[in-house]
Amino acid sequence: MRLQSLWLVLVLVGGMPTAEAADPVPLPTTTDGWSIELLAQAPLIHAPTAVLETPAGLLFLAQDPMDLNGPATERVDYIVTLRNVNGQWVRTRFAENLGPVMGLEWTGDTLLVAHAPLLTALRDTDGDGRADQRIDLVRGLGPRNPAFNGYNDHVISGMRLGMDGFVYVPFGDKGIPAAVGSDGKTLRVRGGGVLRVRPDGTDLELVASGLRNPLSVAINRHGDTFAYGNDDDSKQWPNGLVHLIDGGHYGYPYEFLAAPQHALPLITGRIGGAGSQGFCFEEAGLAPQFQGNLFFADWGLQTLIRFEIEPVGASYRLNRRSDVVQAGPLESFRPFCAAVGGDGNSILLVDWAIPSKLQTGIQRGRLYRLRYHGADATRPPPAPAPTNVAEALANLAHPARRARLAAQRFLIGQDAGKLAVLRTLLQTATSTEARRHALWALDGGRETADSLLPQLINDPDSHLRAEALRVIGVRRYNQLAASVAHCLTDQEPRVRREAAIALGRIGLADSVTALLAALDDSDPFVAWSVRRALQRINHWNTKQLVDQLLSRQGTARRSVVWLLERQWDDRVVETWCQVANGASDEELRAIAYRCLADLYFRFPAWDGAWFGTNPLIGNRPVRSAPWSLTASRRIRQTFVHNLQLRTDEERVAILELLPSIGSAAVDLALPWVDNNTVSLPVRRAAIGVLVQFDRPIALQRLVTCATTTTEPLVLRQLALTGLLANPSETATRGLQELVQHPTTPAVLLALAVPTLAQRDDLPEERLEQLLEHRNPAVLVAGLQAVNQLENNHARRWQTLVVEHLQHTSLAVRQAAIETVRRHRYQQAIPELVKQFAIAELRTAVIDALATMPTTQAVEIYLAGLADQNPTRRRQCRAALHALRNEVASDLRKRTDLPAAVRAQVERVLLRLQPVIRWRTIGPFPREVTGDVFGQTRMDFSQAHPGADGTPVTWRWTAAEKTNGVTTLTEYGTISNLAKQLGFDDNNNSRINVFAHTLLTAPTALRAVLSVGSSGSLRIWVNGQQVYRFRDWSGRLFAADEDLIPIRLEPGANELLVQSHVGIGTWQFSVRVSTPDQDIDPQRLALSRSPLLRAYALANRGDAARGKQLFFNTDKVRCSHCHAVAGRGGQVGPDLAGFAAQFSRAETIDSILAPSRRLANGYISVILATDSGQVLTGLVRNESGVSLELIDGEGRVVRLATEEIEIRRPSQQSLMPDGLVDHLSRTEFADLVEFIGSLRSQPPATKSNR
Repeated sequence: MRLQSLWLVLVLVGGMPTAEAADPVPLPTTTDGWSIELLAQAPLIHAPTAVLETPAGLLFLAQDPMDLNGPATERVDYIVTLRNVNGQWVRTRFAENLGPVMGLEWTGDTLLVAHAPLLTALRDTDGDGRADQRIDLVRGLGPRNPAFNGYNDHVISGMRLGMDGFVYVPFGDKGIPAAVGSDGKTLRVRGGGVLRVRPDGTDLELVASGLRNPLSVAINRHGDTFAYGNDDDSKQWPNGLVHLIDGGHYGYPYEFLAAPQHALPLITGRIGGAGSQGFCFEEAGLAPQFQGNLFFADWGLQTLIRFEIEPVGASYRLNRRSDVVQAGPLESFRPFCAAVGGDGNSILLVDWAIPSKLQTGIQRGRLYRLRYHGADATRPPPAPAPTNVAEALANLAHPARRARLAAQRFLIGQDAGKLAVLRTLLQTATSTEARRHALWALDGGRETADSLLPQLINDPDSHLRAEALRVIGVRRYNQLAASVAHCLTDQEPRVRREAAIALGRIGLADSVTALLAALDDSDPFVAWSVRRALQRINHWNTKQLVDQLLSRQGTARRSVVWLLERQWDDRVVETWCQVANGASDEELRAIAYRCLADLYFRFPAWDGAWFGTNPLIGNRPVRSAPWSLTASRRIRQTFVHNLQLRTDEERVAILELLPSIGSAAVDLALPWVDNNTVSLPVRRAAIGVLVQFDRPIALQRLVTCATTTTEPLVLRQLALTGLLANPSETATRGLQELVQHPTTPAVLLALAVPTLAQRDDLPEERLEQLLEHRNPAVLVAGLQAVNQLENNHARRWQTLVVEHLQHTSLAVRQAAIETVRRHRYQQAIPELVKQFAIAELRTAVIDALATMPTTQAVEIYLAGLADQNPTRRRQCRAALHALRNEVASDLRKRTDLPAAVRAQVERVLLRLQPVIRWRTIGPFPREVTGDVFGQTRMDFSQAHPGADGTPVTWRWTAAEKTNGVTTLTEYGTISNLAKQLGFDDNNNSRINVFAHTLLTAPTALRAVLSVGSSGSLRIWVNGQQVYRFRDWSGRLFAADEDLIPIRLEPGANELLVQSHVGIGTWQFSVRVSTPDQDIDPQRLALSRSPLLRAYALANRGDAARGKQLFFNTDKVRCSHCHAVAGRGGQVGPDLAGFAAQFSRAETIDSILAPSRRLANGYISVILATDSGQVLTGLVRNESGVSLELIDGEGRVVRLATEEIEIRRPSQQSLMPDGLVDHLSRTEFADLVEFIGSLRSQPPATKSNR
């Protein structure tokens, strides 16, 4: 570009808008030694994202109105240049009609632009200040419509040019479905990562994967690359700083938790924030202390962060993290991009300048310049562009990286005859920087290796050795592979790392032996690179691998195992088969069995869909795709051979792995079901395989086993579980035969009878016999069978069920109470009131009576209001509310009620009216759309881009008149819509609808909203957010889940609701207190968590009293779910050793807000069945045909797999919030004190694997 030529400009003078003409705003605050200057702001600039400044002072600024104003699907982004002329900014629109511009880089006379899904080169060839040449270098860098979720995020972004001649381009986890470079090279990547490509669009390739949303890369003087990404909505993946290496994988979204051996570690990370664009400072200005530091903007934390890192081994570690700039008084400060100024002595900072993520119809944006004025500040030496070889050679040693890169590019463009001086410099120069840049200049454009390279990989300077190895690897100089292999033993880890990477890229089988010898390198980044090299070479010599596995022990053997995991190759399978058949080491054989089971299927090919911003709420990919008939046959043969050859204990281990190979496991397990020569555990394990597959041959064998009276009871029980989970006629006939047989043991009847009743296949005469059985266990089964009947069929059993309320067995009474509750047998009320006196039955009685509001049970409902279970409290409130006209007067007079119960009663006495008329609009594709509508006045005539980009308009929607429940199924089948947009099957929960109505108040008053929802929910009153529930998994719908205090102004008040798809029927509910009440929130049963937390932090408790509380199942019921050193329930984790891991404050928060930290292995699931039922709990047992769920009360629910329509990991703990709201402050402090005393670890338990 000829910058001296004429410009087509907009000169901002007179009445034109300027930065100074806008309303003045405060500046962000800077740390000591720094100053900040506002260069420009809206309307001069608008929606800025990326910035770049040339050494001549010309600013290129990317503008992204697509994502600030929308629509996000129309390519209306543009780039402007800003040039300071006599103190006035001159603005030129350099290029327009671009996609979402998120990255800029300058090389020679070309501006490279990252605007998904394109990487484009722009040039101004005629010097008029506007790009007149546009070449799309790479296409397909992301989804065809990157904004399918409503926002152009998680796409290609802030790229940087490396000394190796590549442009490094980060991309988010929407992935790269089908990228094509200018030379035809293609790339397809699931998830986020970093790719590289030449500035002309050639040599497109992947560098690193397994990242979430890296918004830029930063490159240091050693050519090492870094990224700073943001955390995900699971709050498991952190806002982290990453050192990126060629071939690196960092484990997002699944491996970093499930298989950390298949992921490289981050340098550092934290939950919270939103890391965005930055750089590594390698220029000559600022001060020496900043050399090699990383600077990244974080718009979530509203700061510019400085990371001081240092090399450690083959990677880096963090020395210090500090904030250079913070928002201070500027609430709207949202820094998105930091870049080095063109003078090499300042930092440019792009600020979105918005108080929230997205707003509409506005102009926002600021651009700042930061300067350093500390005592150690330096002034950079001049760095004129070289005009001859001598000047260029001199500049290779310049302290500024930009000057060195410019000199390198100049030398690459020279005739080969002039480059002999580069070889001389490489052999004689003392500057490491000069030698490294000379090396790349010498190699630029070559197709054959330079004769100096063998010498340079043995140079005394380790940095030069590493750089030479990089050159060899990038160019794949295979004639140097043998020399490179010697570098695997170099004393410097970074050299060993680059040697391994180079050998992997060259790909010669001759390198395998040397790489295997280096496989157990002590440095994790070297070891990773060695493994990756062997996987890239893909030359698997079975004999060699078997020898390695048999001869190694400990970590050395583990390194070979990690190498071979997830390598779907016939030769690898054969390796494990030979190890399984021939190893004398039982532990090694066990590893071989596991690896073979894992290799039977592979993961299905990526379909191009996105897993969303919280992939952990969805079902994780499972191995299900066949890949080799030879391998699968060989694996089955190996399992059969070892089942015959090994001990019973080893047979059990093999049989437990067989379900991994799918239904073929049945054929391998069947011979062992009836084999009486083996131990009972072997037969049990074989039957355990059969129950997991819906194959006729397996089902028939289960029927035979379950109904054969001579079979051991434990086997009959296990076989029966398979029949219970299978709804087929064969299974049902087997259950009927079992139930009708006169000698069937009670334990089998107890399992079979309820399921038969549920299937409506239990004859009435047999049920009558069961309800008169002498065995309490059979009686319980009969009562549970009545429980399964529809109400009209259950009426005839009412008298018999009520009689059992007086049975001598508490278990029978408990089952009878549950049946009464299920069918609301009114004649049971008097007896239930009597049964309340029995402590063991009290909670069941409360639950039953709450379904049948009666004045006979008012005292029982009041007792329920003091219960620790929030659901029980809600049910009792509902019962009292139904009786309010009869009991309100008496309740108001009561002075004997505890404060917690009194507050609950106040909620009962509230007069609430349902909101039944709404204007609704949607569906929208993402949660942040909420900020679009966070305003006090609605324009109902305005259309907005919907989930698929088509306009949507407001419509009227009616709620149910009795309870205010609004059902949103009219907005279509959202799962289908989500798939069409580009989400995967798990992620429709970001899709949402807005609802608006007016609440009228005669005067200013305090009011409350009673709300519920099936998914995430936000509520605004007069433009102010008053409520937010956020769980993308969804929740069980309850119409009065939460009570929200609000303030209404005289006249009409705007009420805005944003309802997300959750689970089950899409619905929300709103009721509001009547306007004749002025509500004092302090009198209502709102959360006492802040009070309890403050008291427990300030006051110690009594651990002995806390222990009594913990194990008091009536008061708190902690031990109902949790154990301490084995004592207590098994629903939640054992708390022994808890205090050794967590502080007192963390202990308090874990009790008050248990969902903030979910223990591994105790993450519950939430399910929706085909009948519309929504269930939540922990998965206890699961097979291919059934699932057992244990809920928060310890009850087990069995479901057939085919009944389950939706299954998601829940973000909510089974331990609900509000569980200790009924405790006094001192009782809570006592409980905290006891849990805080638990420092010893729980006893070890054997794995179920």
